[in-house]
Amino acid sequence: WNESTATATLLKWAGSAGTGVTPPELKAIDFAEPVDGVRKGTCTVACNGYEGFQAKAWANAQIAVACKTKLGIEAERVRVIYDREDFHESDKTWRFTFQTFARAEKTFSFDMVTRRGFVTGDLGLMGKSADAAAAELRAFALKEMDARAGAVMSVGNDAGKAQVRFDDFTTDSTYNLITIRFRLVY
Repeated sequence: WNESTATATLLKWAGSAGTGVTPPELKAIDFAEPVDGVRKGTCTVACNGYEGFQAKAWANAQIAVACKTKLGIEAERVRVIYDREDFHESDKTWRFTFQTFARAEKTFSFDMVTRRGFVTGDLGLMGKSADAAAAELRAFALKEMDARAGAVMSVGNDAGKAQVRFDDFTTDSTYNLITIRFRLVY
């Protein structure tokens, strides 16, 4: 027993279910047209002979490659935010909804139909702590929503006075991102 043998064994086990085991299968991956530079996507993966956690890791890698190809940029600039990850025990499948975009200091996305959106900051590019970045991102989102308020607010509300409710921020250590989801309220 030595460390290199143990590491090689773990890597083999984590990346493969073994000989004769059917690997995961990409059932579908679809992308919507970009809005404000952000593409929404969905993906379905069948686990087949793999354990759920192994198929999830495999799916995440497939999604990253598909996003790189769809965005047409270097892998280092691709950013992916997962909106939802669901494992369905009945048919041993993963279903993912995600958003992908090119690395930027700030990324903003808002869906007028659902009145929901998100603002994401790259902590490395912003050069701020998570709390300071969150305050700046909330102000940025309010400014963006105020600019859109005339088009999305109901009659009787003052144009340019968007009422926004923010969720707590989440961080992503993979890409060093901070994301704040929000919704427009009336």
